[in-house]
Amino acid sequence: MKINLEKRKVVTDKFFEYIWFFWKLLGFYRDEKYSFLQKAHVAYTIACVNGVAILPFIVQLFFVEDLKQLLNILPMNLTLISCLIKFIIFLDKRRELIEIHQLITKLDSKQLTSEEIESLENLNQFCKKIIFIIFILFEGMVTSAAVNGALSHRETLLFDIWMPYNYHDPPLVYWVTFIVQFSFFLLLGIQNLTNDLIGPLYFIILNKHLEIVLNRIGRVGWDRKKDQEENYQDFINCIEDHRLIMRIFDILQNSISYTLFVQFVTTGVLLSMEALLYLLYPPNLTELAIIVSYVLDVTLEILPCCYYCNNFMAITDRTVTAIFSSNFIDQSIKFRKTVITFMQTTQKSHVVLAGKIFPVTLGTFLWVMKVAYSLLTVATRLR
Repeated sequence: MKINLEKRKVVTDKFFEYIWFFWKLLGFYRDEKYSFLQKAHVAYTIACVNGVAILPFIVQLFFVEDLKQLLNILPMNLTLISCLIKFIIFLDKRRELIEIHQLITKLDSKQLTSEEIESLENLNQFCKKIIFIIFILFEGMVTSAAVNGALSHRETLLFDIWMPYNYHDPPLVYWVTFIVQFSFFLLLGIQNLTNDLIGPLYFIILNKHLEIVLNRIGRVGWDRKKDQEENYQDFINCIEDHRLIMRIFDILQNSISYTLFVQFVTTGVLLSMEALLYLLYPPNLTELAIIVSYVLDVTLEILPCCYYCNNFMAITDRTVTAIFSSNFIDQSIKFRKTVITFMQTTQKSHVVLAGKIFPVTLGTFLWVMKVAYSLLTVATRLR
């Protein structure tokens, strides 16, 4: 069943409209070349928002009084620095990400059934719900810290960190400092959201398009109204779409793999520090709850990408099954030769490698969870 092309374009654009809106707030635009104002915008984000947020935490390291205070401060330092690194990586890969949308536009020009359109629409709503939930969680954490600071009678800001001046008095200085820090950390929450969700969102739509292509391959040759030449052309169109999807995968491999490597390293270091803190300084119930929730938070940050990258690998492994589901036996020799060639080129599993080292799969995620559990278990026994 043919579809309206304009309607199809709207479907794809809505998958990423929130992410690109958030990125635009941070100075990350979809334009091939930045204007002076756009360059100034992204420079402001990196220098002022990230820089002003990170600098006080780094300076505070020189004023720590004991190891416990150091272990309490280091995780936030590491989190903020890794967030900046991931944002810079995406900026560096901006043209590749724009190319992905150009390739998806080519996929948009294909014929889709009403069921496929409906599944894409439902997936679009699912993605919006994910973004909304993560947005509420991230900004809720910042807002709760802001409420705590606002009710402290000017004793502290959102975080107890170094400041180059006395921000407690007069009240105007405190509230200006408070508002600036609050607004910066709201933007950092958005930055962290885009860093963590862009990979899963791309793979969600990529997985769906790959499933659609494989279903089309499985239907080739079964329409008795088409002759062998028409079936051959349908199969060639499927191969071209498959190549587009693999090209998108290659671009994602060369972009999010580095951000995932940063996240894996950050997660490992943070888990080690939390285990050391738990080992050396027995926590009360409140502190224990904070440690457990923080450990779950940093490990669950890699779960969505591991899950959907693993799904992509599983779907690509079904390519040969889709080919054998088609009616290739009753087709021309040219068709059957093309089938053999296509099967030979699709034997390799497609796995995203974080930093070209760690496979981004559910197995890797479970390994990280085991490491987290083992570290806490060892720390408990040693204590």
